[in-house]
Amino acid sequence: MLNPIRYEIPLFLPDKSKLKEYDEYLYKVDKLIEEEQNVIEESMKEEILKNWWTKRILLWRKWYWLIFRFKVLLINHTYNLTFRDTEKMIKNNISVRLFLDIMWEEKIKIPKYSTIQWWNQEFGESFIKKMNEKFLIPIAKKKKILKWRKSRTDTTVVEENISYPTDSTLLKKWKDLLIRWIGKIDEILSNGNKFTKTWVKKGIRRVKKIYYDIKKYARKRWEEAKEEIKNKYEELTNILSSTIKITENTIKEVKQKTKRKWFKIKVALKWAISELETTLCKVWKVVTQTRKRVLEWKTVQMKDKLISYFSDRATIIKKWKEGKSVEIGRKLSVTEWESWIVTNWQVLEWNPNDSTLLRDTLEDIKKSTWKNPKNNSFDRWYRNNKEIEILEKEYNVKLHIPKQWKKSKADIKREKTWVFKTHQRFRSWWEWKISILKRRAWLRKLRVRWKSVETKIWWWIFSDNMKIIA
Repeated sequence: MLNPIRYEIPLFLPDKSKLKEYDEYLYKVDKLIEEEQNVIEESMKEEILKNWWTKRILLWRKWYWLIFRFKVLLINHTYNLTFRDTEKMIKNNISVRLFLDIMWEEKIKIPKYSTIQWWNQEFGESFIKKMNEKFLIPIAKKKKILKWRKSRTDTTVVEENISYPTDSTLLKKWKDLLIRWIGKIDEILSNGNKFTKTWVKKGIRRVKKIYYDIKKYARKRWEEAKEEIKNKYEELTNILSSTIKITENTIKEVKQKTKRKWFKIKVALKWAISELETTLCKVWKVVTQTRKRVLEWKTVQMKDKLISYFSDRATIIKKWKEGKSVEIGRKLSVTEWESWIVTNWQVLEWNPNDSTLLRDTLEDIKKSTWKNPKNNSFDRWYRNNKEIEILEKEYNVKLHIPKQWKKSKADIKREKTWVFKTHQRFRSWWEWKISILKRRAWLRKLRVRWKSVETKIWWWIFSDNMKIIA
């Protein structure tokens, strides 16, 4: 956490040399940024020119330099703050003001939380990958922090901000999404179809009654309650299928009306209608999976199942652990070197087997650091007997992976050697660090939704590397 001393701004303005007294970490990070200032600015300019909407939005970029934006985002993610809290910290904390050079510049105003949110959306995954390859790894090589001796890799689960998914709750949440986008279309046209609004409102009242009835009957164990629950689920799915058909017809009518409208209304409607069509597809997916699971008693695969409307890629992952046997979120593979620096990380789709990730991790390490370490230690689930010998010859590396099940005499001898034991002991320290990071730091439950989940993870790891190098 930030130093709680000197939150109030004094009457006199201190020099930047006193930043070391207030906060040593920010003082050291400021020195690193000054050394590689040109590299940061060039990579930020490349990201800004990629986006097509840069010419339109200029008000929130007018008086802020590129390095100032980079420092604000770094403070936001290192201390795991919300956008409103970062605005308050910049106003009230002297050490942050000295770090951002706000004390003496009258032109620079304190940015609002909305502007910080725009910056976070703009500088995403591709920007942080460039910063890791061009900024952090070269500095670590200059200071001889990175050593080419050993590394360790493991997979974890990052929990998302999602409620526990049940069929009845997913069918209930559709109302918020549909009303939101239908209301926006009515605001743009100012002559919307009132029939759809009244139909949706009537459907919401019916859905609420059915939802509470399902909760009431689910607590009871007698067999008649099971039949009533099935009947209630049939009513729910029928209501949803009818509302989907009505909204599809309204979309067709709106498209025919706006053929001769002027350009601004067309652009706004295209965005609203596209979002409404995606929500309808999600609702239809939930209806089909509830009919298969509850009414027809069929199994649905994890790839075809939708857990929440807000994150399509979130999955239910079973880790077989005492504290949390089941976790809902995204799978993350992380490789750490001997000097506690995370060089490679990857947010994976669904829940792939660890044995399929062995080749990909070695290729990613070679691309980012131009060289693989001599010894790589993995968990036993990474073991793939067919590829181990091939990969060791290709990358000129020793892979220390224990065998899973039946072991031969040669495998027992190999696992009892001093070299194998030291590297597996080195790997076990990574498990200890993951447990600390989940309780205290950046692997806790996310407070973010939609596409910003991946950017949040990437920024967390980047800020953790900055701490170690500083």
